[in-house]
Amino acid sequence: MAVTCGICGVTSDFDEAFLKARRSFRFKKTTYCPACWLERGTSMIPYLLGWGFFLFLGIILVVQNPQEGWLILNLFFIVLCILLMIIPHELGHAFVAKWLGWRVFKIIIGRGRIIKTGTMFGFSYEVRKLPFHGLTFCFANSSQWYRLKQFCIVAAGPIVNVAFLFIALQIPQSTSLSQALSQSLNPVGWLIVANACILVINLIPCHFKLPQGKIPNDGLSLLTMPFFRQIEIERLLPFYYIYEGLEYLYRQQFQKAKESYLQGLSQYPENPLLKNGLGVTCLNMGKVEEARSIFRQLLDQNDPTDKQLHALLLNNLAYANMLCDPQGLLKEADTLSAQMYKSCPWVPTFKGTRGIVLIELGELNEGITLLKQAMKGTENPRDNAINAAYLAIAEARKGDIKCANQYLETARQFDDACSLLDQVQNELFLAEA
Repeated sequence: MAVTCGICGVTSDFDEAFLKARRSFRFKKTTYCPACWLERGTSMIPYLLGWGFFLFLGIILVVQNPQEGWLILNLFFIVLCILLMIIPHELGHAFVAKWLGWRVFKIIIGRGRIIKTGTMFGFSYEVRKLPFHGLTFCFANSSQWYRLKQFCIVAAGPIVNVAFLFIALQIPQSTSLSQALSQSLNPVGWLIVANACILVINLIPCHFKLPQGKIPNDGLSLLTMPFFRQIEIERLLPFYYIYEGLEYLYRQQFQKAKESYLQGLSQYPENPLLKNGLGVTCLNMGKVEEARSIFRQLLDQNDPTDKQLHALLLNNLAYANMLCDPQGLLKEADTLSAQMYKSCPWVPTFKGTRGIVLIELGELNEGITLLKQAMKGTENPRDNAINAAYLAIAEARKGDIKCANQYLETARQFDDACSLLDQVQNELFLAEA
Protein backbone atom coordinates (compact mmCIF):
# COMPACT_ATOMS: atom_id res chain seq x y z
CA MET A 1 0.00 0.00 0.00
CA ALA A 2 1.37 3.40 -0.99
CA VAL A 3 2.06 5.85 1.85
CA THR A 4 2.68 9.59 1.57
CA CYS A 5 4.84 11.66 3.92
CA GLY A 6 2.83 14.45 5.50
CA ILE A 7 5.87 16.76 5.53
CA CYS A 8 7.77 16.46 2.22
CA GLY A 9 5.08 14.68 0.21
CA VAL A 10 7.14 11.69 -1.03
CA THR A 11 5.14 8.55 -1.78
CA SER A 12 6.41 5.01 -1.35
CA ASP A 13 5.19 1.41 -1.21
CA PHE A 14 7.67 0.79 1.64
CA ASP A 15 5.04 1.57 4.29
CA GLU A 16 6.98 -0.15 7.11
CA ALA A 17 9.65 2.57 6.95
CA PHE A 18 7.21 5.39 7.73
CA LEU A 19 6.54 6.54 11.28
CA LYS A 20 3.62 8.41 12.81
CA ALA A 21 3.58 11.03 15.55
CA ARG A 22 1.65 14.11 16.61
CA ARG A 23 3.05 17.48 15.61
CA SER A 24 3.07 20.37 18.08
CA PHE A 25 -0.41 21.67 19.00
CA ARG A 26 -2.14 19.07 16.80
CA PHE A 27 -4.33 16.11 17.74
CA LYS A 28 -4.07 14.16 14.47
CA LYS A 29 -0.96 12.09 13.87
CA THR A 30 1.30 12.97 10.95
CA THR A 31 3.03 10.39 8.76
CA TYR A 32 6.81 10.90 8.43
CA CYS A 33 9.21 9.40 5.91
CA PRO A 34 12.56 8.38 7.49
CA ALA A 35 14.34 11.54 6.32
CA CYS A 36 11.68 13.86 7.76
CA TRP A 37 11.56 11.81 10.97
CA LEU A 38 15.29 12.32 11.50
CA GLU A 39 14.87 16.06 10.95
CA ARG A 40 11.71 16.19 13.09
CA GLY A 41 12.08 18.87 15.73
CA THR A 42 15.74 19.50 14.96
CA SER A 43 15.38 23.21 14.26
CA MET A 44 17.40 25.05 16.89
CA ILE A 45 15.51 28.32 16.46
CA PRO A 46 12.63 27.52 18.88
CA TYR A 47 15.09 26.27 21.50
CA LEU A 48 17.40 29.26 21.13
CA LEU A 49 14.46 31.65 21.34
CA GLY A 50 13.14 29.83 24.41
CA TRP A 51 16.51 29.77 26.18
CA GLY A 52 17.13 33.40 25.26
CA PHE A 53 13.74 34.35 26.67
CA PHE A 54 14.37 32.55 29.97
CA LEU A 55 17.86 34.02 30.26
CA PHE A 56 16.52 37.52 29.63
CA LEU A 57 13.57 36.94 32.01
CA GLY A 58 15.87 35.65 34.73
CA ILE A 59 18.19 38.66 34.46
CA ILE A 60 15.23 41.08 34.65
CA LEU A 61 13.63 39.28 37.60
CA VAL A 62 16.90 39.15 39.57
CA VAL A 63 16.56 42.91 39.93
CA GLN A 64 12.82 43.03 40.62
CA ASN A 65 12.12 39.66 42.28
CA PRO A 66 15.47 38.02 43.19
CA GLN A 67 14.07 34.70 44.41
CA GLU A 68 12.24 33.88 41.15
CA GLY A 69 14.99 35.44 39.03
CA TRP A 70 17.77 33.31 40.49
CA LEU A 71 15.59 30.19 40.19
CA ILE A 72 14.96 30.83 36.46
CA LEU A 73 18.65 31.54 35.81
CA ASN A 74 19.67 28.34 37.61
CA LEU A 75 17.12 26.33 35.59
CA PHE A 76 18.64 27.80 32.43
CA PHE A 77 22.12 26.59 33.42
CA ILE A 78 20.76 23.21 34.55
CA VAL A 79 19.54 22.59 30.99
CA LEU A 80 22.98 23.49 29.63
CA CYS A 81 24.58 21.21 32.21
CA ILE A 82 22.33 18.32 31.12
CA LEU A 83 23.56 18.75 27.54
CA LEU A 84 27.19 18.81 28.67
CA MET A 85 26.78 15.75 30.91
CA ILE A 86 25.72 13.66 27.90
CA ILE A 87 29.39 13.66 26.87
CA PRO A 88 30.86 11.94 29.99
CA HIS A 89 27.85 9.59 29.98
CA GLU A 90 28.70 8.36 26.47
CA LEU A 91 32.42 8.29 27.26
CA GLY A 92 31.58 5.96 30.14
CA HIS A 93 30.03 3.52 27.67
CA ALA A 94 33.00 3.91 25.32
CA PHE A 95 35.82 3.46 27.84
CA VAL A 96 34.30 0.33 29.39
CA ALA A 97 33.61 -1.12 25.92
CA LYS A 98 37.25 -0.59 24.93
CA TRP A 99 38.48 -2.03 28.24
CA LEU A 100 36.38 -5.16 27.66
CA GLY A 101 37.80 -5.67 24.17
CA TRP A 102 34.91 -4.33 22.14
CA ARG A 103 35.54 -1.93 19.27
CA VAL A 104 34.05 1.55 19.63
CA PHE A 105 33.27 2.85 16.16
CA LYS A 106 31.61 6.17 16.91
CA ILE A 107 30.00 8.35 19.56
CA ILE A 108 27.04 10.34 18.24
CA ILE A 109 25.73 13.32 20.17
CA GLY A 110 22.28 14.49 19.07
CA ARG A 111 20.31 13.97 15.86
CA GLY A 112 19.83 15.72 12.54
CA ARG A 113 22.60 16.93 10.26
CA ILE A 114 26.25 16.65 11.34
CA ILE A 115 27.73 19.97 12.47
CA LYS A 116 31.09 18.73 13.82
CA THR A 117 33.23 15.61 13.68
CA GLY A 118 36.50 14.74 15.34
CA THR A 119 38.33 12.51 17.79
CA MET A 120 38.01 12.68 21.57
CA PHE A 121 40.14 10.50 23.89
CA GLY A 122 40.82 8.25 20.90
CA PHE A 123 37.13 7.85 19.98
CA SER A 124 35.57 9.20 16.78
CA TYR A 125 32.56 11.43 17.44
CA GLU A 126 29.83 13.34 15.63
CA VAL A 127 27.95 16.30 17.06
CA ARG A 128 24.63 16.75 15.33
CA LYS A 129 22.18 19.60 14.97
CA LEU A 130 20.07 18.92 18.08
CA PRO A 131 22.40 17.64 20.86
CA PHE A 132 19.78 16.30 23.28
CA HIS A 133 20.83 12.64 23.47
CA GLY A 134 23.74 10.36 22.68
CA LEU A 135 24.54 6.97 21.17
CA THR A 136 27.73 4.91 21.36
CA PHE A 137 28.21 2.42 18.53
CA CYS A 138 30.35 -0.49 19.67
CA PHE A 139 30.45 -4.15 18.66
CA ALA A 140 32.21 -7.37 19.63
CA ASN A 141 33.64 -10.01 17.32
CA SER A 142 33.17 -12.81 19.84
CA SER A 143 30.15 -14.13 21.75
CA GLN A 144 32.27 -15.02 24.82
CA TRP A 145 30.73 -13.44 27.94
CA TYR A 146 28.63 -11.30 25.60
CA ARG A 147 25.67 -10.64 27.93
CA LEU A 148 27.85 -9.74 30.92
CA LYS A 149 30.09 -7.44 28.89
CA GLN A 150 27.14 -5.72 27.25
CA PHE A 151 25.52 -5.27 30.67
CA CYS A 152 28.70 -3.62 32.01
CA ILE A 153 29.00 -1.36 28.96
CA VAL A 154 25.39 -0.19 29.24
CA ALA A 155 25.64 0.30 33.02
CA ALA A 156 28.81 2.40 32.67
CA GLY A 157 26.93 5.46 31.37
CA PRO A 158 24.52 5.80 34.32
CA ILE A 159 27.35 4.95 36.74
CA VAL A 160 29.26 8.01 35.49
CA ASN A 161 26.24 10.17 36.29
CA VAL A 162 25.90 8.54 39.71
CA ALA A 163 29.56 9.36 40.36
CA PHE A 164 29.08 13.03 39.43
CA LEU A 165 25.93 13.15 41.56
CA PHE A 166 27.72 11.59 44.53
CA ILE A 167 30.66 14.03 44.27
CA ALA A 168 28.30 17.02 44.02
CA LEU A 169 26.36 15.85 47.08
CA GLN A 170 29.58 15.70 49.13
CA ILE A 171 30.22 19.43 48.61
CA PRO A 172 28.96 21.27 51.72
CA GLN A 173 25.98 23.60 51.23
CA SER A 174 24.87 26.19 53.75
CA THR A 175 21.19 25.84 52.77
CA SER A 176 18.90 23.29 51.16
CA LEU A 177 19.11 22.79 47.38
CA SER A 178 15.83 24.59 46.69
CA GLN A 179 16.89 27.58 48.77
CA ALA A 180 20.37 27.66 47.21
CA LEU A 181 18.89 27.70 43.68
CA SER A 182 16.66 30.67 44.57
CA GLN A 183 19.40 32.78 46.21
CA SER A 184 22.26 32.88 43.64
CA LEU A 185 23.90 30.94 40.83
CA ASN A 186 24.73 27.51 42.20
CA PRO A 187 26.96 25.25 40.03
CA VAL A 188 26.78 22.44 42.58
CA GLY A 189 23.01 22.50 42.27
CA TRP A 190 23.33 22.35 38.47
CA LEU A 191 25.38 19.15 38.74
CA ILE A 192 22.97 17.56 41.22
CA VAL A 193 19.79 18.28 39.26
CA ALA A 194 21.32 17.65 35.81
CA ASN A 195 22.73 14.22 36.71
CA ALA A 196 19.56 13.25 38.57
CA CYS A 197 17.51 14.15 35.47
CA ILE A 198 19.80 12.15 33.16
CA LEU A 199 19.55 9.13 35.45
CA VAL A 200 15.75 9.28 35.50
CA ILE A 201 15.53 9.71 31.72
CA ASN A 202 17.98 6.86 31.04
CA LEU A 203 16.80 4.34 33.61
CA ILE A 204 13.03 4.47 33.02
CA PRO A 205 12.70 1.62 30.46
CA CYS A 206 11.58 2.80 27.00
CA HIS A 207 12.40 2.74 23.29
CA PHE A 208 13.65 5.46 20.97
CA LYS A 209 11.98 5.45 17.56
CA LEU A 210 14.32 5.48 14.56
CA PRO A 211 13.64 4.59 10.90
CA GLN A 212 15.89 1.52 11.34
CA GLY A 213 13.69 0.35 14.20
CA LYS A 214 13.31 0.83 17.94
CA ILE A 215 16.43 1.29 20.06
CA PRO A 216 16.17 0.50 23.80
CA ASN A 217 17.46 3.05 26.29
CA ASP A 218 19.90 2.10 29.06
CA GLY A 219 17.19 1.10 31.52
CA LEU A 220 15.43 -1.25 29.11
CA SER A 221 18.76 -2.71 27.93
CA LEU A 222 19.79 -3.48 31.52
CA LEU A 223 16.48 -5.27 32.13
CA THR A 224 16.50 -7.34 28.94
CA MET A 225 20.22 -8.07 28.44
CA PRO A 226 20.39 -11.07 30.87
CA PHE A 227 17.65 -12.73 28.78
CA PHE A 228 19.20 -11.97 25.38
CA ARG A 229 18.92 -15.06 23.17
CA GLN A 230 22.00 -16.62 21.57
CA ILE A 231 20.46 -16.26 18.11
CA GLU A 232 20.23 -12.48 18.65
CA ILE A 233 23.87 -12.35 19.75
CA GLU A 234 24.92 -14.25 16.61
CA ARG A 235 22.92 -11.80 14.50
CA LEU A 236 24.87 -8.84 15.94
CA LEU A 237 28.41 -10.25 15.65
CA PRO A 238 28.83 -9.60 11.88
CA PHE A 239 28.28 -5.88 12.49
CA TYR A 240 31.81 -5.70 13.91
CA TYR A 241 33.18 -6.34 10.41
CA ILE A 242 30.43 -4.37 8.67
CA TYR A 243 31.26 -1.20 10.59
CA GLU A 244 34.99 -1.84 10.43
CA GLY A 245 34.77 -2.05 6.65
CA LEU A 246 32.68 1.13 6.49
CA GLU A 247 35.25 2.91 8.63
CA TYR A 248 38.05 1.94 6.24
CA LEU A 249 35.91 2.92 3.24
CA TYR A 250 35.35 6.36 4.72
CA ARG A 251 39.12 6.75 5.16
CA GLN A 252 39.61 5.51 1.57
CA GLN A 253 41.71 2.59 2.82
CA PHE A 254 40.12 0.22 0.32
CA GLN A 255 42.50 -2.73 0.69
CA LYS A 256 41.96 -2.79 4.46
CA ALA A 257 38.19 -2.53 3.90
CA LYS A 258 38.33 -5.52 1.57
CA GLU A 259 40.37 -7.54 4.07
CA SER A 260 37.88 -6.71 6.81
CA TYR A 261 34.87 -7.81 4.74
CA LEU A 262 36.65 -11.00 3.63
CA GLN A 263 37.52 -11.81 7.25
CA GLY A 264 33.89 -11.30 8.21
CA LEU A 265 32.70 -13.50 5.32
CA SER A 266 35.09 -16.25 6.39
CA GLN A 267 33.03 -16.48 9.61
CA TYR A 268 29.61 -15.47 8.29
CA PRO A 269 29.66 -16.49 4.59
CA GLU A 270 25.95 -15.92 4.01
CA ASN A 271 25.66 -12.44 5.52
CA PRO A 272 24.28 -10.16 2.76
CA LEU A 273 25.54 -6.92 4.32
CA LEU A 274 29.11 -8.20 4.38
CA LYS A 275 28.79 -9.28 0.73
CA ASN A 276 27.32 -5.91 -0.18
CA GLY A 277 30.18 -4.13 1.63
CA LEU A 278 32.66 -6.20 -0.35
CA GLY A 279 30.89 -5.17 -3.56
CA VAL A 280 31.02 -1.48 -2.63
CA THR A 281 34.73 -1.85 -1.84
CA CYS A 282 35.35 -3.42 -5.25
CA LEU A 283 33.55 -0.49 -6.87
CA ASN A 284 35.85 1.94 -5.08
CA MET A 285 38.89 -0.08 -6.12
CA GLY A 286 37.84 0.09 -9.78
CA LYS A 287 36.92 -3.60 -9.98
CA VAL A 288 33.53 -2.81 -11.50
CA GLU A 289 32.82 -6.20 -13.11
CA GLU A 290 33.56 -8.03 -9.85
CA ALA A 291 31.31 -5.61 -7.93
CA ARG A 292 28.51 -5.98 -10.46
CA SER A 293 28.73 -9.77 -10.19
CA ILE A 294 28.44 -9.57 -6.39
CA PHE A 295 25.42 -7.26 -6.52
CA ARG A 296 23.70 -9.38 -9.19
CA GLN A 297 24.17 -12.56 -7.17
CA LEU A 298 22.93 -10.86 -4.00
CA LEU A 299 19.87 -9.45 -5.74
CA ASP A 300 18.97 -12.86 -7.17
CA GLN A 301 19.28 -14.44 -3.72
CA ASN A 302 17.67 -11.65 -1.70
CA ASP A 303 14.16 -11.95 -0.31
CA PRO A 304 12.18 -9.01 -1.82
CA THR A 305 10.17 -8.73 1.40
CA ASP A 306 13.30 -7.25 3.00
CA LYS A 307 12.54 -3.98 1.22
CA GLN A 308 15.37 -1.93 2.72
CA LEU A 309 18.10 -4.37 1.65
CA HIS A 310 16.35 -5.00 -1.68
CA ALA A 311 16.33 -1.27 -2.49
CA LEU A 312 20.02 -0.99 -1.52
CA LEU A 313 20.96 -3.83 -3.86
CA LEU A 314 18.89 -2.36 -6.70
CA ASN A 315 20.73 0.93 -6.23
CA ASN A 316 24.19 -0.63 -6.12
CA LEU A 317 23.60 -2.81 -9.19
CA ALA A 318 22.18 0.14 -11.13
CA TYR A 319 25.21 2.27 -10.27
CA ALA A 320 27.61 -0.57 -11.12
CA ASN A 321 25.88 -0.85 -14.50
CA MET A 322 26.49 2.84 -15.16
CA LEU A 323 30.18 2.47 -14.34
CA CYS A 324 30.58 -0.78 -16.26
CA ASP A 325 28.72 -0.01 -19.53
CA PRO A 326 26.59 3.19 -19.44
CA GLN A 327 25.04 2.54 -22.86
CA GLY A 328 24.77 -1.23 -23.02
CA LEU A 329 23.33 -1.60 -19.52
CA LEU A 330 21.35 1.66 -19.46
CA LYS A 331 17.97 -0.03 -19.93
CA GLU A 332 18.55 -2.37 -16.99
CA ALA A 333 19.91 0.50 -14.87
CA ASP A 334 16.76 2.50 -15.67
CA THR A 335 14.51 -0.38 -14.55
CA LEU A 336 16.52 -1.01 -11.37
CA SER A 337 16.84 2.64 -10.34
CA ALA A 338 13.16 3.39 -11.03
CA GLN A 339 12.11 0.48 -8.83
CA MET A 340 14.58 1.49 -6.13
CA TYR A 341 13.55 5.14 -6.20
CA LYS A 342 9.85 4.22 -6.02
CA SER A 343 10.52 2.24 -2.85
CA CYS A 344 12.84 4.69 -1.02
CA PRO A 345 12.65 8.17 -2.63
CA TRP A 346 13.97 9.91 0.50
CA VAL A 347 17.47 8.33 0.47
CA PRO A 348 20.04 10.83 -0.93
CA THR A 349 22.24 8.10 -2.44
CA PHE A 350 19.26 6.63 -4.29
CA LYS A 351 18.33 10.09 -5.58
CA GLY A 352 21.87 10.47 -6.88
CA THR A 353 21.84 7.13 -8.72
CA ARG A 354 18.43 7.81 -10.25
CA GLY A 355 19.59 11.28 -11.28
CA ILE A 356 22.67 9.83 -13.04
CA VAL A 357 20.52 7.33 -14.95
CA LEU A 358 18.06 10.05 -16.01
CA ILE A 359 20.93 12.20 -17.32
CA GLU A 360 22.22 9.30 -19.42
CA LEU A 361 18.67 8.82 -20.70
CA GLY A 362 18.67 12.44 -21.84
CA GLU A 363 16.19 13.65 -19.22
CA LEU A 364 18.61 16.35 -18.07
CA ASN A 365 16.32 18.64 -16.06
CA GLU A 366 14.82 15.78 -14.03
CA GLY A 367 18.28 14.34 -13.40
CA ILE A 368 19.70 17.70 -12.34
CA THR A 369 16.85 18.20 -9.86
CA LEU A 370 17.49 14.84 -8.20
CA LEU A 371 21.26 15.32 -8.07
CA LYS A 372 20.86 18.72 -6.41
CA GLN A 373 18.56 17.16 -3.82
CA ALA A 374 21.08 14.34 -3.29
CA MET A 375 23.89 16.84 -2.66
CA LYS A 376 21.84 18.64 -0.02
CA GLY A 377 21.20 15.42 1.90
CA THR A 378 24.58 13.69 1.45
CA GLU A 379 27.35 14.05 4.03
CA ASN A 380 29.88 11.74 2.32
CA PRO A 381 32.43 13.79 0.30
CA ARG A 382 32.99 11.01 -2.26
CA ASP A 383 29.27 10.73 -3.01
CA ASN A 384 28.99 14.50 -3.31
CA ALA A 385 31.95 14.54 -5.72
CA ILE A 386 30.14 12.05 -7.95
CA ASN A 387 26.91 14.07 -7.76
CA ALA A 388 28.72 17.31 -8.61
CA ALA A 389 30.61 15.63 -11.48
CA TYR A 390 27.39 14.41 -13.07
CA LEU A 391 25.81 17.82 -12.59
CA ALA A 392 28.78 19.19 -14.54
CA ILE A 393 28.17 16.59 -17.28
CA ALA A 394 24.48 17.52 -17.48
CA GLU A 395 25.19 21.24 -17.67
CA ALA A 396 27.82 20.66 -20.35
CA ARG A 397 25.29 18.69 -22.41
CA LYS A 398 22.84 21.57 -21.98
CA GLY A 399 25.51 23.94 -23.26
CA ASP A 400 26.02 25.89 -20.02
CA ILE A 401 29.83 25.74 -19.92
CA LYS A 402 30.20 28.23 -17.06
CA CYS A 403 27.88 26.26 -14.75
CA ALA A 404 29.53 22.98 -15.77
CA ASN A 405 32.97 24.34 -14.82
CA GLN A 406 31.62 25.48 -11.46
CA TYR A 407 30.31 21.98 -10.70
CA LEU A 408 33.61 20.50 -11.89
CA GLU A 409 35.45 22.66 -9.38
CA THR A 410 32.97 21.62 -6.68
CA ALA A 411 33.62 17.96 -7.49
CA ARG A 412 37.36 18.53 -7.18
CA GLN A 413 36.90 20.19 -3.80
CA PHE A 414 34.96 17.21 -2.49
CA ASP A 415 37.35 14.59 -3.93
CA ASP A 416 40.19 15.47 -6.28
CA ALA A 417 40.63 11.76 -7.03
CA CYS A 418 37.04 11.28 -8.26
CA SER A 419 37.00 8.83 -11.17
CA LEU A 420 34.51 10.95 -13.13
CA LEU A 421 36.70 14.05 -13.46
CA ASP A 422 38.22 12.91 -16.77
CA GLN A 423 34.76 12.20 -18.15
CA VAL A 424 33.65 15.71 -17.20
CA GLN A 425 36.67 17.15 -19.00
CA ASN A 426 35.75 15.18 -22.14
CA GLU A 427 32.17 16.42 -21.99
CA LEU A 428 33.37 20.01 -21.63
CA PHE A 429 35.74 19.54 -24.60
CA LEU A 430 32.88 18.24 -26.77
CA ALA A 431 30.54 21.04 -25.63
CA GLU A 432 33.13 23.73 -26.42
CA ALA A 433 34.09 22.25 -29.82
